[in-house]
Amino acid sequence: MKDCTMVVSSCDKYDDTWEALFKSIKKYWANFDMPIVLNTESKKFNMEGLDIKCYSLFKNKNVPWGKRLKEHLKRIDTEFIFFMLDDFFLVEPVDTKVIEDCLKWMKEDENIAVFSFHRVDDKNNIPSDKYPNFDKRPQDGMYRLNCQAAIWRKDKLIKYIKDSYNPWDFEIYGSIRSRKFKDEFYAIREGLKEPLNYCMYSHGTGICRGKWVKSVVEPLFKELDIKMDFSKRGFTDENDDTVLTHQTFFQKIRSRIKYYIAIIESKF
Repeated sequence: MKDCTMVVSSCDKYDDTWEALFKSIKKYWANFDMPIVLNTESKKFNMEGLDIKCYSLFKNKNVPWGKRLKEHLKRIDTEFIFFMLDDFFLVEPVDTKVIEDCLKWMKEDENIAVFSFHRVDDKNNIPSDKYPNFDKRPQDGMYRLNCQAAIWRKDKLIKYIKDSYNPWDFEIYGSIRSRKFKDEFYAIREGLKEPLNYCMYSHGTGICRGKWVKSVVEPLFKELDIKMDFSKRGFTDENDDTVLTHQTFFQKIRSRIKYYIAIIESKF
């Protein structure tokens, strides 16, 4: 897949995830041959057998996620991007046939923006008769833009990102803005096995709310022979299924303003 680059979205303070992610790719992704761009601020990382580039563009750690990601994407030569997060630790072999099929379909149809390999439950999804096992996302569907593992057409992904976005802005407000574009979005059909298993359904991948997910990382790190001081992050409470939704008054006002701006932008 030399015409596709893997982009791992991360930051310097999550450098403790990198060894595990890349070791899991080497172990569970047969014949992996994509170049990798590690989207972080200033730190560098390499691993034998993988072509990892770290551009080290930002000494300032306060650069917004959206600006960092866009600046990294602009420096990539390939037409397609395989998007990953730094805690998407693979736990079983990857079905490369599905990924190769999606890449082939995107080359044949320039209207396709993305094939997402994590299902997005939506009763308005449209089963595709062209692409087996995938649904077309509705024009007004939430989370049309999301940070799950996916193949993106690079230029279209850049178009959807605002410099000021954080990942949650991208998924929520970016999805609203995307309604004005006629690009096609596809996600793997509900109930089907996803080609990459990174424990999304256990408790939110390898890290949740900045802490390790014990049921994921302890057995996996042992298998990958990774020595980790878990006390530095600690473990999340896996019995707590609540979502952090508490906002201050001003945060609520700011969120509402962003929502209406996204609605307006989707109209023009």
